[in-house]
Amino acid sequence: MANSNFEYVFLFLFRTSVPTKEGEPQKEPISLTKRKKPMVKDSGMPFDGDKRLFLRESPPNAKLADWEQHLTKSWQEICQFYAEQFGSQEVVPNYCYNALLGVTLLILDDGDSVDDHIVLMVR
Repeated sequence: MANSNFEYVFLFLFRTSVPTKEGEPQKEPISLTKRKKPMVKDSGMPFDGDKRLFLRESPPNAKLADWEQHLTKSWQEICQFYAEQFGSQEVVPNYCYNALLGVTLLILDDGDSVDDHIVLMVR
């Protein structure tokens, strides 16, 4: 089976609040909490009261050997998204690295859909 029949999807799980040295937690931008219809592919989907899940897809017909490039690009897109929401590039590296709980690579076969799968996170 050729690689072109697969689709690669990355799921990024973030905390919505991270501890700081000053003791007061840094919360995600208020603009994210006020979204009426959050989308996992766009602004991330809040759940469990303190987490946000982002979904990023690789380009069509991507090769598995290029997963690292697509992961890096997806990470950069999310960091840029947070920079826009915070209105500052300086806050992003600390916030994103401390808020990230995990990343999952989901490999879908031809005809599969992200909606057909359940991804569980074990604490």
